[in-house]
Amino acid sequence: MEYAYRYRREYTAVLWALADSSAALFSGFTALAQVLNLPEQDAQEQQLAVNAVTRWLRQERGWLLILDNADEPQIVKEFLPPDHQGRLLLTSRARVFDALGVRRPLSLEKMSAAEAQEFLLNRSGILAAKPNAAQFPSWEGQGVGQLLNQEERAALQQLAQELDGLPLALEQAGAYILRQQCTFSHYLASYRKRRLSLLKQAQPLNHAQSIATTWALNFEQVQQRSAAAADLLSLNAFLHPEAIPLEIITDVAAELGPHIAAALADLANDPLLVDELLEPLTAYSLIRRNLDQNSYDTYRPVQAALQADMDAAVQRRWAERAVIAVSRVFPYVEFETWPVCERLLPQAQTCADLIEHWNMQSEAAGRLLNQTGSYLKERARYTEAEPLYLRALAMREQALGPQHPHVALSLNNLGFLYCKQGRYAAAEPLYLRALTIWENALGQTHPYVAAGLKNYAALLRATGRETEAAQLEARAAALRAQHAQANPAPAKGA
Repeated sequence: MEYAYRYRREYTAVLWALADSSAALFSGFTALAQVLNLPEQDAQEQQLAVNAVTRWLRQERGWLLILDNADEPQIVKEFLPPDHQGRLLLTSRARVFDALGVRRPLSLEKMSAAEAQEFLLNRSGILAAKPNAAQFPSWEGQGVGQLLNQEERAALQQLAQELDGLPLALEQAGAYILRQQCTFSHYLASYRKRRLSLLKQAQPLNHAQSIATTWALNFEQVQQRSAAAADLLSLNAFLHPEAIPLEIITDVAAELGPHIAAALADLANDPLLVDELLEPLTAYSLIRRNLDQNSYDTYRPVQAALQADMDAAVQRRWAERAVIAVSRVFPYVEFETWPVCERLLPQAQTCADLIEHWNMQSEAAGRLLNQTGSYLKERARYTEAEPLYLRALAMREQALGPQHPHVALSLNNLGFLYCKQGRYAAAEPLYLRALTIWENALGQTHPYVAAGLKNYAALLRATGRETEAAQLEARAAALRAQHAQANPAPAKGA
């Protein structure tokens, strides 16, 4: 629309048609016959009107034809003469236009956070209501304090983030806020509760379909093309939307349902299978590949639309699969694996929220909480690590019983975290309980006992009990020497 407005004087005619299906193009070309006042415009057989428009496009020069939502470029080709004399502008979520001879389409990225906030301020009428406010010539938040209080500024920033910079979603939100004269904070609270149903309540400016309707059509098209891609789309709805590592799919395909498992069954011998799995999603711009990072992005409103179309049982199934997948690929925490842990951390933290929301009690959930907490502890992010350790401990106690060795592992980890924070009084009973469990369940000479003795000795030294510490250190050293060869270190990832 903006291009047509700016350059309309350079064309003899500016024409527009919806192109999301053959039926839409047929209707659109029939309407163009009337706009162009062609003799066939009132023909009883509408194909004659379509043919007349195609003939006009071939014969006339200097026109611009805009085809909107041309998500299936091969359909467009059927309506265009191969030797036309004008210019064609397509908007589309497709990425490949070989059928039309286009090799390098222009990709329109989502709005930046700053652009999205400025857009919402304009569309909701805030700027117009306060004409003396800053004009934001180069928006970086300057002057926003003249418009909004601290609560509203925070809500504006959060709303722009949750709508993920997608212009149509921002348009619908801004239109609703303007019509209802509500605040950003009230809209944000309602959006978090109702998501896509709220976006449907505001008709977007000069756009026939809401964002939910547009995506519903794309979801249906993906399902028709590939059941595996549709399943992957469902999985994406429960992952962190940015930089989703491909190994979450490729390394654990068997855990993600029969369709994805079958699609990637021969991946070791045919690496292009993963690209074929992703292609239907990139074709409709439901994800964006990051080839240099071996990852891809999706969009928060897309995730909300997908979840809104699932009942509770289906949501839980995909949430559990997401947790299993991330748990399987999250490595044992040591210095060498820090980069991998950091790469997976946003996914692990999102899964931690899923575990809490759905009250999961699985082995995979407990392991992921424990390993994520261990990585955060290693990076001195103690405040973030503690709730993960606590939930892992509670989960293991409930699932395995209070005397299980894995419960002792969680106790030991939590005690180690408290020692790092100088909370020795809180750590000591955890260390003692972990030692008791290991000694009773595994025997007093087990390597886990040696590790527990070493940790407890460090606590005793930190609290000035040198004699007791020395005795425990000697016992731990003797156990380690005894098992140096016959008994290797405890299994990683416990």
